Amino acid sequence: MWEVYARESPSSDLVQIGSIEIVDSFVPNDWADENLFFRHQNYNEDIKLVEEGALRREWRDAVFRLTWDTWSEAGMTASDLPTERE
Repeated sequence: MWEVYARESPSSDLVQIGSIEIVDSFVPNDWADENLFFRHQNYNEDIKLVEEGALRREWRDAVFRLTWDTWSEAGMTASDLPTERE
C-alpha cells in the first residue's frame, strides 16, 4: 500500500527501505484508544537540535535550506518562520 524511502545523506538518492501493507480489516480496541498515542516532534525542537550541533553538518544545512525554500515558495519571509511556542 505504501513504500517507505530514506536517504543516507541529503544529497544521496532515495532508497526504498520498506513497505507498509494493510493485510486485514481494522479492529476497534479500547486499550489502543486510551493508551496508544503518537507524538510528532515540534519543529522548534528540530531547530534546537540543529543549533546544538546534534545533527551532522550536511543534515543541518539541509534542514535550513528546506525550511527556507518551502516557506519562500509559499510567499512567506523569514519573519514568518516559527518561533518558540508560548
